[in-house]
Amino acid sequence: MNAPRNDALELLRALFDLADADISADARLLGRLTGHSATHVHDLVRWLRQRGLVQPARLGLTMAGLAAASALPEFCMAPMAEPPRRPALARRAA
Repeated sequence: MNAPRNDALELLRALFDLADADISADARLLGRLTGHSATHVHDLVRWLRQRGLVQPARLGLTMAGLAAASALPEFCMAPMAEPPRRPALARRAA
């Protein structure tokens, strides 16, 4: 099954492109950019870490990850979903 592997490689390239733009990545941003759930993003990052492509302590590429990501096609972002909004009653109470 190639779908998880393809998703992981897409995430790897997204990390590369974000770093190139000097944007700090976090799981929430990666989920919004790729359209994946937070759980799926965490699973993909774990998969990439197990292969030595993402640093163990943060969302940064290793040298192997940098080499692999630079060989991938440029990441094309899906339109970002807006963050969930609080209902009007909750905004008034805050």
